[in-house]
Amino acid sequence: MDLVDAYDPREFWRPIQSRSGTYVLSPGKFYLLRTKERVFIPPPFCAWLKPYDVGSGEFRSHYAGFFDNGFGGTEGTTAVLEVRVRDVPFRIYDGQPICHLVFERTDEIPEKLYGTDLGSNYIDSGPSLAKNFTDRFAVWYPEYWK
Repeated sequence: MDLVDAYDPREFWRPIQSRSGTYVLSPGKFYLLRTKERVFIPPPFCAWLKPYDVGSGEFRSHYAGFFDNGFGGTEGTTAVLEVRVRDVPFRIYDGQPICHLVFERTDEIPEKLYGTDLGSNYIDSGPSLAKNFTDRFAVWYPEYWK
């Protein structure tokens, strides 16, 4: 059973905001952060997220960090990072690099690129929660939570 638009994001998430441009991530909590940059994976490549600096502490910047050939459509889209801090609080600041993409050339270009099917849930859309949540695009904007 495909549960599209089945859950209210307010039951699972709350926004975090910082007026100073920094935020301290707490150990054991799970965060969704979006990239400022738009991501586009060219058809001959796939990519995976590699932690930006593994020496920076017990911080993991992704849990589902794989991007298929063609991800981002023609315009690119922001990526959503699933973030968790392990043992100690971790301060991040607006615009801080926390990961980077590693591109791998694939043996062939797939017949169907990511998101080319009609009704794709994430292509050219901007940041999004999973398709199981209502208002999954709107939640990224402060007006939604007022």
